Amino acid sequence: MTASAAEPEGSAAAATGPAEAGGGGPGDASGKHRKPWKRRLRRRLRELGLWTAVEYAQFLGFRLAEFAFAALPAAAGAALGRTLGRLAWAVLPRVRAESLKNLRLALGDALDDAGRADLGRRALEHLGAAVPDALHFPRRVGRAAGGTGGTGGASGASGAAGGGSGRLDRYAVVERLDLTAEALRAGRGVLWAVPHLGNWEFAGLFAAASGIPMSAVARPMPNRFIDAEVRRLRSRTGQQMLDRKGVIRDVLRALKAGGVVAMVLDVEPDEGGLEVPFFGRPTRFFETAGLLAVRTGCAVIPSWVRRDGPLRYRMGCAESLVARPGEPADLEIARITRAVAAHFEAFIRRSPEQYAWALRRWREGPRGGGQGPV
Repeated sequence: MTASAAEPEGSAAAATGPAEAGGGGPGDASGKHRKPWKRRLRRRLRELGLWTAVEYAQFLGFRLAEFAFAALPAAAGAALGRTLGRLAWAVLPRVRAESLKNLRLALGDALDDAGRADLGRRALEHLGAAVPDALHFPRRVGRAAGGTGGTGGASGASGAAGGGSGRLDRYAVVERLDLTAEALRAGRGVLWAVPHLGNWEFAGLFAAASGIPMSAVARPMPNRFIDAEVRRLRSRTGQQMLDRKGVIRDVLRALKAGGVVAMVLDVEPDEGGLEVPFFGRPTRFFETAGLLAVRTGCAVIPSWVRRDGPLRYRMGCAESLVARPGEPADLEIARITRAVAAHFEAFIRRSPEQYAWALRRWREGPRGGGQGPV
């Protein structure tokens, strides 16, 4: 889930909720980060007229995995997912190297090499365990909420103030939704800024199930058949999915109309961004939250989702950040961006084993882009 960089994420846990700004990392599906040999192979398959068959074969594999996880009891699916995460740690050297680098840069000497390896492996195991939940929740929580979210603006405020809907409380504890309800009642749009923590995709699901008018930004996945299936799963939760094409216009329209938009904003921008402190290091962050707060008057609410067990989650909102009238726009953008980064760090430090450490977060060495104050 950025004004110019609202892009999604393509992991298996991304089946039900807000997508991310920026993409990137070992799992990024954008051509920009794909290996040259993969681009050449794809081009050659297209020339031979075989690419559609390859895509459909990938889709069938995706559907097989989807059916297998959905058929398993939640605990068994989680155990299988953890096993697959452990296997991924062993056989994916790029994922392992990126995780260890990020853990070293973020936590420094707080962990030795063995400790960093253990935490990185557990983070991948957590991601694997969360995949079955992404398939079970749309059916269970979507039915509980009647399969729809709010209808817009203040109409979603009463549902938010209630802190849940139907059987949502069987699976999730949602804290401080009153911040969203208050902003909606005041006629403000709301931007939920979410890090890759817990099962970040469920932020949108919980919002829709609570009666909040939720939109989420999504970039199409590279496989068109899988993309259609993922969008079907997401739409079952009552969210409105915003395509990356024309996303700036759609996000502005949703926020100005008093709706709620969820974006994942903790991936390092390819270019530009604002340099802020993050885990004690100067780190570039998307300025999206601050830009939208200044541009639309929306409330920016840093939020988190934590997995407590199979089909058991906890979600919370930290505070409501609003651009102050009369203050210089660049200072307000910087203030809100720093606040979002600080909240993200606090969320991650509380549950570091549930953070996606394999995503691109820090790059070492020379780099371009604009400069911003720390």
